[in-house]
Amino acid sequence: MRETKVREMQKSEAKEEEKGNSMWFVNERYTYREYLKLPEDGKIYQIIGGRLHRIPAPTPHHQRILKRLSRLLDEYISEHGIGEIFIAPCDVVLSEEDVVQPDIFFISGNAHYL
Repeated sequence: MRETKVREMQKSEAKEEEKGNSMWFVNERYTYREYLKLPEDGKIYQIIGGRLHRIPAPTPHHQRILKRLSRLLDEYISEHGIGEIFIAPCDVVLSEEDVVQPDIFFISGNAHYL
């Protein structure tokens, strides 16, 4: 099953279009169900508006900023007991056709649905 999906994506890559810093696949609309079937190939994928985007790897500078920011946020959040932060890779499912992997995100301590 996974090999079939990889072949389908390789065929799709021939029809990719560049859009900003991401590549998006124009062939079909994706849902969270299809997203879960994507190959674990070390690439970062997101679905925005049903379109599959392949996101480039972050730069070292970007990673340094993320590391510092996460330390500061974690310290503040822990001291105040107001929730928890998470760092990518971690799927955030906003809808069936919107699944993202933010670099860092906060979940309030009042959120009981995780």
